[in-house]
Amino acid sequence: MIRSASLKDNANVTKYIPEIVNKIKFEDVARDLDIQGETIEAVKVFDMCIKNLFKQAEDAGDYLRMIVENFEGITD
Repeated sequence: MIRSASLKDNANVTKYIPEIVNKIKFEDVARDLDIQGETIEAVKVFDMCIKNLFKQAEDAGDYLRMIVENFEGITD
């Protein structure tokens, strides 16, 4: 239930991030601009964070459904 709440909270954050951010790979843009070193590593981490944030937003409803399915049929 805690994980589900966390995923749902992350899903709420994505509504403030334009969808195009999820479609752009910022590492490619940074390489085109000849950005190197620690900055390119930071851009890779940013890409990974955005990807995970949107994936978790998609998974938020599924996890709650899995909990319901697991406890379905259990009686006191």
